[in-house]
Amino acid sequence: MPSTFPKISFELIASTLGCIGDAVLITSESRETLYYNEKLYRIWGVDEKVISEYTSGHKEIGCKYADKYLKHPDEFVEIVHRVQGTLQETNDTIEFIDGRIFKRRGVGIKDEVHGICRIWFFTDVTEKKYINTDSLTKCLNRAAWDEFTQNQPSHEKAIGGYAVAVIDVNNFKLINDEFGHEAGDKVLRRVGSTLLSVARDQDLVFRIGGDEFCLVVPTRQDINQLIEQRIAHCLISSGINASVGIAMASEHGQILEAFRKADVNMLRYKKDGKIKAQSLPVHHVLPQARITRTDEELELLSELNVALEKREIYQLYQPIVDVNGCISSVEVLMRWNKNGVSVPPSTFIPLAEESGCIHAIWNASLLESVTQLAAWKKKNMVLPALRLNFSGAQVEYAKNSGHSYAKQISSICELNGIPPSLIRIELTETVLLQDLAKAKEIFEELAAIGVHLSIDDYGTGFSSLSVIKMLPVTSIKIDGSFVHGLPDSAPDCSIVSTLISLARAMDIIAVVECVESSDQYDYIKSLSESCSGSGMSCETLFQGYLFSKPVHAEALEQMLPIID
Repeated sequence: MPSTFPKISFELIASTLGCIGDAVLITSESRETLYYNEKLYRIWGVDEKVISEYTSGHKEIGCKYADKYLKHPDEFVEIVHRVQGTLQETNDTIEFIDGRIFKRRGVGIKDEVHGICRIWFFTDVTEKKYINTDSLTKCLNRAAWDEFTQNQPSHEKAIGGYAVAVIDVNNFKLINDEFGHEAGDKVLRRVGSTLLSVARDQDLVFRIGGDEFCLVVPTRQDINQLIEQRIAHCLISSGINASVGIAMASEHGQILEAFRKADVNMLRYKKDGKIKAQSLPVHHVLPQARITRTDEELELLSELNVALEKREIYQLYQPIVDVNGCISSVEVLMRWNKNGVSVPPSTFIPLAEESGCIHAIWNASLLESVTQLAAWKKKNMVLPALRLNFSGAQVEYAKNSGHSYAKQISSICELNGIPPSLIRIELTETVLLQDLAKAKEIFEELAAIGVHLSIDDYGTGFSSLSVIKMLPVTSIKIDGSFVHGLPDSAPDCSIVSTLISLARAMDIIAVVECVESSDQYDYIKSLSESCSGSGMSCETLFQGYLFSKPVHAEALEQMLPIID
């Protein structure tokens, strides 16, 4: 205290400290309690003796309290031990198990009698925390971001610099448009929880607005690549499709400029198709993701949504018949006519899975197909079952969002007066093996409402019998690559015969695709007849150009018989 100031009494100082907004505690170098104001034990919610008796000889009182009520009691006590008897200034946060949050500031002051004393200031910031927290994602909100960037932190010199990462969800508008804001909110919550799990105690995670997030990492080193890889890995693991951009700020005053640079980097990644994470709701198998794309692929990606709106993407139906040539079911196949040029499904379907458009395609196809069945029902026609292809991205979407395909199918079928038992879901066995547990849950729920499950392209992947055993499979589709050589290729004959025998043993239907000649049909039919002769169930169905190419609904209608 300057010598020009008159000496004031301890009572006056105590009265002054008792009137300030913060709780105050003063301890001697030997950790004897010298002073505390009433607010201290009131905001802590403890008996006054916990404070008054907190001396070096009774430190267990405070330690026991910390163990019982604080989230990180060891950190709380460690700081006290480390700075006691020093002039070091400290700033930290105390988190209570019950959700309260205090800011704690400590300063060391020399005193002739008591040595180097500590003055501790405690501020209850619980309410402020909730004001500055985004209620949906639990990240810091835009108000907190503005406050952080505008205010100079007292610990700036100790930090020295920051890495600023901007994270933006890919195709978020599509998720909201196609699945509703509830699905979008689930995605945002997952992003928030993932980023918070990545962040350390000293890092800050903000939701800047909409689907854009920012992670601020105090660091003196340029660790952009390390941070980017860490974020990307965690987002991928959580099933999040997002783009990431990072920039460095050498000091706090440069954070906004670093944010702008990071934002530009993120947008550049979006433009170049360098998506660092995949997921909700996209194809989720990282090894199959390509970081770079051709100009043609980028153009197709950009036009997928427009193609759906313009109905350039449409569906055809390919009949599947029994041994007598009667239509049993039809496979719904998607086609894209882009400015008069046909885009192969093998090209645009993977892009649709990766971009998330596959969900819009599924929704449109399901609704149109069931609606078409309802129209044929009104015309008193024999209704074929619908075979709809199911993407691995949809399994991942259901896993991460909680979306129920059983409820979706049941609702649409009920609306149109069509039984769900007329729906057949076709899923490749390779996709099943990527997440068999979730696929099992989805298809057991679908089977419960009467939907049938078929494994497509059987024999080309792992061909695990455990897949058929674990799932409610009612049919397998034998891949056309084994049919082309029939009946002259001995290996193909052996494979097809074995797969049909497998279907017979499992009491499920065998669907043979790509049947294009009478010789192929006759050979497969003979295998089926040999099953019937053995007295065992062995229904075999046929699909291929020998019977019909994929056709529009109007053409298929001409093939359907009318109920007498």
